[in-house]
Amino acid sequence: MRLVGDAEKIANHLTHLQHRRSRRCGCPGCAEAKNIQGCTHPKECFERARQLLDNLPAKWDPRKINDRVNREDEPQQGWKTFNHRSGEVDNLEDTMRIFTNGHVSDEQAPE
Repeated sequence: MRLVGDAEKIANHLTHLQHRRSRRCGCPGCAEAKNIQGCTHPKECFERARQLLDNLPAKWDPRKINDRVNREDEPQQGWKTFNHRSGEVDNLEDTMRIFTNGHVSDEQAPE
């Protein structure tokens, strides 16, 4: 498991109708985990993936519905829409977008 999407796929095996909370479960997810991926305890792996997802902030959890993603809102005043199709940039600073809830610093690095 490398990506959040991988964890979501793995955790979804817990909701399969044929899945049983048993080491001998033969549902498709457990069978794949045992036979293809060599997992000896699929149920525990599925539960761990779910726990990892449960610890994510809501904005990063793919199981949470985020209606903002599909809306075509007008940019708010002072906001600039990022054009991901543009291959031309004037400087490196224009190519980076970092989203965080942390401390904001406008200080320039010493040259």
